This record gives sequence, structure tokens and C-alpha cells, in this order.
Amino acid sequence: MTAPSVLHEERVRTLRTVGNLAGFPLTSRLTDDDWPDVFLVDLPHLRVFVGDAKVTESPGTYATKLRLASYFRASIRWHHLGFQIAVILCVRSGDAGRWLQLLLSTAVVVGLRAGQSSVVDLDDGESLVSVTVET
Repeated sequence: MTAPSVLHEERVRTLRTVGNLAGFPLTSRLTDDDWPDVFLVDLPHLRVFVGDAKVTESPGTYATKLRLASYFRASIRWHHLGFQIAVILCVRSGDAGRWLQLLLSTAVVVGLRAGQSSVVDLDDGESLVSVTVET
């Protein structure tokens, strides 16, 4: 596995900043095997933030679909405990629509019901793509 690129690390910082500003103060792990770039927890409000920076992956590859499915599957235990799940990707703006469709379809495939979804374009050609899981 190669070292993360500068762009990847910038996107991870963006996700961590967004999560912290949204009130997710605690860094945690999803599971021992599944480790997204950012996993934050807001215990008082029963919310988790799963963030992943995408630079070299594309929404059409099988490995990417499997990775996102593993994040959703691992978050199910948090969901069963009453936590709201937010999965947020930082991606190239031109691919944002395809990433959103992948997140929505992946949630359904693993048996979760997608709630709110959004795409927020940032100033630097990047977008935040998010899907929440309904409780």
C-alpha cells in the first residue's frame, strides 16, 4: 500500500474539521477491521460521523463498493444502539453525483434506510457528499 497523497491528507483534514465543527468531539474506531479515514462520535446526541477521503478511488470500482459496504455494515451496531449514522465523503466535484448514488445504493444493499442526503461543493473543486441513516 502506498503512502497517502498530499491531496488525500488535505481531504481527511477537511472531513475532520467538518466533523468537529458539527459537534462530533470524540475520535474512535468503527471496528478492528474497518477503519475509515475519520470516525467521530457524539455520545450526548447519539451520533456517529464516518468520513472517507477519496482521491485514487472511483465510485464505479468493485473494491470501493465493498469498502463502503463494510463501513455501513460496521455502523449497524451503532445504529441498533440508537445512534444516527452520517457517512460523508470528500471527493472531486465532478464525481459527486456518482458518489452520492453509490452511498444511497450501498445503504440499501446492506439493509439500512437512507435518510437525508446532500452534496456540498467546496471552493477548491471538491465536494462533500453525505448520507444519513434513519433510525
